[in-house]
Amino acid sequence: MAEDEPKDAPKPVAKPGAKTPEIPDELKERVIRMAKQQIAGQMLPALKDPRNLMRTMVAIKVLGIVEREIGKGEGPLPGEWAKLKDLVAKSPEAVDMVGKLEDAMGTYAADLDRKIKAGEVDETQARESALKVIRMTLLKKIQIGRSGVVPDGTAEK
Repeated sequence: MAEDEPKDAPKPVAKPGAKTPEIPDELKERVIRMAKQQIAGQMLPALKDPRNLMRTMVAIKVLGIVEREIGKGEGPLPGEWAKLKDLVAKSPEAVDMVGKLEDAMGTYAADLDRKIKAGEVDETQARESALKVIRMTLLKKIQIGRSGVVPDGTAEK
């Protein structure tokens, strides 16, 4: 650091292809320990509510589908959406929501593939951007741990 630079001046970003420094094991362990505490302190109590547990299970499965179909451009797996509907079978509203998600995913994936093939968008960038938006939207919708919030993100009455 130059003498005339303030201590809090931003550090230069590594150049592409530059070797990144190794993270010390002690720091890795500290981060893992903090993550475990966060999960134990906030997530586990929230997941004791069966609604939160179900939302989380559905979100994890949907995110897996999104990652594969939108993120990687792979087609749907046979029976995957049917299994997800079976998981939520006790709730007709949830079955309907999963059906709508399936339709929306199919439409979105087809539209994205069409744009990529037509050269309208860069495939890597389009898939990465789509994944970010879908993940954030889905996670906001399930609102894990927020009391008074239902799966559509609105407050319960």
